[in-house]
Amino acid sequence: MSPKLARCMVNLTRIKNSDRLLDPFCGTGGIIIEAGIIGARVVGTDIDPKMVIGTIENLQHCDIKDYEVFQADARKLKLPYEVDGVATDPPYGIQHPLKVRTAVNSTRSIIIIRKFNKR
Repeated sequence: MSPKLARCMVNLTRIKNSDRLLDPFCGTGGIIIEAGIIGARVVGTDIDPKMVIGTIENLQHCDIKDYEVFQADARKLKLPYEVDGVATDPPYGIQHPLKVRTAVNSTRSIIIIRKFNKR
């Protein structure tokens, strides 16, 4: 994913400095890097431990310090805190080595979730 698209996704969540953003399919960390650059606290998970290591290396290279990245299956993810936004590009079966039960087509599934305040 290009940095420009990753930043667009982060912007659509409307997170602000010190808000917490989650990417449950972080891959190499493009989305959480862009969120970290704007001052968000970032949380990334991936089922592949190699991706987790790569994400941590990339965050450190970009001098992003407020992060939590760990290996996890997004289908069973339980966090001890709330997040203010979610932006992710889930695996769609083309490049991912795991078998994914989805129809593979030319359209990418990009998910953006913003926390709404109750009034």
